[in-house]
Parts: sequence; C-alpha cells; structure tokens
Amino acid sequence: MTGLLVIAGSGMVVVGFLPCDPGCVDVTTTGRLHSAFSAPGAIGLPAAMMLSAHVLRADGRFGISTQVVSFWLGLATLLSGPLVAIEVVGDWIGLVQRLGMWPTLIWMTVMAVRLRHLPWQDPRPK
Repeated sequence: MTGLLVIAGSGMVVVGFLPCDPGCVDVTTTGRLHSAFSAPGAIGLPAAMMLSAHVLRADGRFGISTQVVSFWLGLATLLSGPLVAIEVVGDWIGLVQRLGMWPTLIWMTVMAVRLRHLPWQDPRPK
C-alpha cells in the first residue's frame, strides 16, 4: 500500500509541471505526458484506499465504518477514471476528474491526522 502512495504521489508532483492541453485533449507532448503521469495517481490512490480496508481491519484500532468508507469511496473514485477515459460525461469531464481525485486527497489527509494521533503500537507479535 505504501508503494502505491509513493508512486501516486510522484506522478502527481510531475503532473504539476505538465499542464493539460486546452480541453484536456492530448495534442501536444506535454498534454500526453500530463495524461501519462496522471494515471498513477488516479489509480494508485483509490487502490490504496481500497487496500487500506484490509490493513485497518488487521490493525484493529479503526472501526468498521472507517474500513467500509475507505473501500467503497476508493472504488467509487477508481470508477471515475473510466468514465473520463471513455468520455461519457461530456462537458462535465473536468468536474468528474476532480470528483475522482479530491475525495482521495481528503481521505489521505484525514487518515494521516488520525494515524498521527494514535498511540504507538508495536506491530511485532508478542
């Protein structure tokens, strides 16, 4: 799961330096690179959310609601990618892209804060 977050974050940093072509139609090399480096974030973050449900269950310090929200919100945001790729959302493509990314970023922030405030627990079996 950590690897997914590192790959997704790296892709998101690179995308910050590669603007999307007008209308996000990949015409230029920069536009094509923007799309290519966007994919790891668009896939990696939702996948990490979904996988975290299992990790959170094994950890035992988070309730079932956190596990359920992580999995289903991850799945919903992961499914936004194909909607954008096959262009079924028409003029709403930018909104759907943001609706696919913002929940994952908010989830990551909330989880980081919650993890920061948990007491440390030795993961090794006793």
